[in-house]
Amino acid sequence: MTTKLSIDWLTSEGDPPISPGNIVAFTQIGEVVDQCLTEARSASTEARATTVADRLRYIRHFRENLARNAAEVARQLCAAVQRSPGEFLTSEIIPLLDACRFLERNAVRLLKRRSHGSWTMPLWLAGTRHEIHREPLGVVLIIGPSNYPFFLPGVQLLQALTAGNAVLFKPAPSGVNCAESLYGLLRAAGLPQNLLQLLPPTPDAAIHALGRKIDKVFLTGSAETGLKVLVHAATTITPSVVELSGCDGALILPDADLHLAARSIAFGLTLNSGRTCIAPRRAFVWPQIAEAFTAKLRRALADRPKLLLKSQPHVDLVGSISEAVESGARMINGSIDTSGTVEGPLVLANVPQESSFAIAENWGPILCVIEVANEAEAVAAFHRSPFRLGASVFTQDSAAARRLARSLQVGSVCVNDLIVPTADGRLPFGGRKQSGFGVTRGPEGLLEMTALKVISTRRSGQRLHLNTPVPNQFEQVSAYTTLAYGTMTDRWRTMKQLVARSFKRIAIQRPVLPPKESI
Repeated sequence: MTTKLSIDWLTSEGDPPISPGNIVAFTQIGEVVDQCLTEARSASTEARATTVADRLRYIRHFRENLARNAAEVARQLCAAVQRSPGEFLTSEIIPLLDACRFLERNAVRLLKRRSHGSWTMPLWLAGTRHEIHREPLGVVLIIGPSNYPFFLPGVQLLQALTAGNAVLFKPAPSGVNCAESLYGLLRAAGLPQNLLQLLPPTPDAAIHALGRKIDKVFLTGSAETGLKVLVHAATTITPSVVELSGCDGALILPDADLHLAARSIAFGLTLNSGRTCIAPRRAFVWPQIAEAFTAKLRRALADRPKLLLKSQPHVDLVGSISEAVESGARMINGSIDTSGTVEGPLVLANVPQESSFAIAENWGPILCVIEVANEAEAVAAFHRSPFRLGASVFTQDSAAARRLARSLQVGSVCVNDLIVPTADGRLPFGGRKQSGFGVTRGPEGLLEMTALKVISTRRSGQRLHLNTPVPNQFEQVSAYTTLAYGTMTDRWRTMKQLVARSFKRIAIQRPVLPPKESI
């Protein structure tokens, strides 16, 4: 295929610059956010009194409405994110529908109260019963991305609402249409008024909300944006979940199906024009397969659309690539001119492991092919990057796949595939290091939307801690510690010591009788 898609090289936040004429003054934004927060606080109080089953009714209606109108929604929203209706349907709508179904089947079980009865209690807590409650946080702020503006914030919205929260949703500027569509579908499904508030799509709106002490913030964005959000969240000690940049790597072992690996990486490089946080940015290959792999990758990319990228002024892509080439790399696919315009996907082979370009946050369809001698070197080279979102392993050796998957310090690993398995609605998703912390989606993502409370009730049993200390209390507690938690040998020794002490006390306390002949 020779189709060319012209897209803007995105800024660090993933959004094109906003026209000054479209920016509302900060004071006006503050008034809007304050009003939204007031209404959301009031709505969250009412939502707290509802049951999970009540909330799942409008989640189910949302799923049914979206499934019924999926094709039309895809056609309406795909232009705003510069994707085909088919790609929007498969990458945004279907995964969101699956996330809905996961909540419908599992939310009641995951959020129900759990109890620990006295039969599992240690002796010193006899008669106590513990209850673990998952309660709504209150009002959460969701800051949506521009690359997947329907699916990614959509899952977070649904999980927050299912958990009983009210939501302030700050979409990306290019994701406003998707945000309005989500809002409309939820309101049509029966979502109570004011429970979901759409904020202006400017950074000032999120900053103002963070300054008003919301109950938790969820961000999907770049590492640079994450740092800014965390700085503002720290001033009000606002809990945060941040999913940030990636520099994902694919480890391609000598026994791998190179045709499969090449097709998979070509897919990842071109999906959503390369604007996917867990798209492959590095391919680690053994020297004996390097040439064969790059040849297959070039052929696989020939069947994919060409991407015309217009670099933003602050992105010194030309300098970074020139530096990599000077250190031994060679360009095997795509091109870049002196103005920074790229025709991609851009693939560089023979990139040195220590190259700064290979470990950076390259947001777009760029791949560095890096040669490694063995598994240990591959893992070490992978870990040179501070971004630890995801990874892929291509091999026909299941033992090697498991071994490498356990060795890689990332949030998710796909074996003989990439990207698509992570969209499973049952799975949590999150990164490590500079790729963020906390998770969204799956059971763990739902629980992130709740506050934990433990209620302990003592109905019976002695409360020995209330007794007045006695002289030999230390010896008694020390003996109990060994008997309750020590090894069998230590317990037996302590038991013999206690028996010996008991006999000694009895001997001391026994009265002395006079001799028989004196009676």
